[in-house]
Amino acid sequence: MLNNLLITGGCGFVGSHFINFLFAHHLVNKVVNVDKLTYAADSDRLKNLYNKNYIFIKADINNIKLISKLLIKYNIDTVVHFAAESHVDNSIKNPANFIKSNVNGTFSLLEAVRLSSSKIRFHYINTDEVFGSAKAGQSFSEAAAYRPSSPYSASKAAAAHLVMAYRTTYGLAVTMSNSCNIFGEGQHNEKLIPKTIGCFLTAKAVPIYGDGQQRRTWLYADQHSRALWHILKYGELGQSYNLTSGYEMTNLHLIKLVAKLLAQQTRQSETGYLNLITYIIDRLGHDSRYIITGDKLKQLNFSFNGNFEEELTKTIKSYL
Repeated sequence: MLNNLLITGGCGFVGSHFINFLFAHHLVNKVVNVDKLTYAADSDRLKNLYNKNYIFIKADINNIKLISKLLIKYNIDTVVHFAAESHVDNSIKNPANFIKSNVNGTFSLLEAVRLSSSKIRFHYINTDEVFGSAKAGQSFSEAAAYRPSSPYSASKAAAAHLVMAYRTTYGLAVTMSNSCNIFGEGQHNEKLIPKTIGCFLTAKAVPIYGDGQQRRTWLYADQHSRALWHILKYGELGQSYNLTSGYEMTNLHLIKLVAKLLAQQTRQSETGYLNLITYIIDRLGHDSRYIITGDKLKQLNFSFNGNFEEELTKTIKSYL
């Protein structure tokens, strides 16, 4: 059953893309979006969504009683849990917020589902950062051990363990996805790509941690939505699925590519943009490389069909 969905954090970047995707393709009957509207949330991401079957509830996911009532009131059959504090720098400065939102929040949602109906599907949005840094030539499957390096990734790993424990102990119908870095239109300006674009456009220094050789893989938000929907339809309960596009590159390479593509759109000097790159002291506990395998998702007959430069160009245009 995928008729009535409760989505947490639906006003966030990734969650809002998924909600828009659902309604654009007429995939579900009803969506209840529960969002606390913290600094990174923006209801304008859903401003074009005029649909009687979309319901927004401003609330904290730690409110178990309220979530339980919503599950019953709207006859929810599927919960998709996006809500999370996600910026690593913020987790280093104030880790307590990440424990409250990411660990306690997930626990509260699981409890609400357990107390309401064990038949409700619960999907947890996870990150490849839980696996920690990979060595050259190494990649992580879904079965790899968690070795988180930051308070953020540790909080996501802890929540993931709770999700799977509720499957084993209470028989909840859970699935999980571990995604590489997601980008696209409407992302908060604290993230690497929009921050870089903003700095270039305002002629401000573009900070790069360390030597910029940290490697990441990038997945377009719309592609993430496609993959997530496929998992909800065909994924096996109790299983976790890695989402990776294969577009792996260093942070420095990515920033230089943004400079090139932005210069093509603005007709400004690419060299002028590149001269704004500034190297700063590396972040505490900064992982050098994230890389995950995607074979398990391929076994569900799913493949990504995007083009990274085209998707990045589309993203850049949205900020102009």
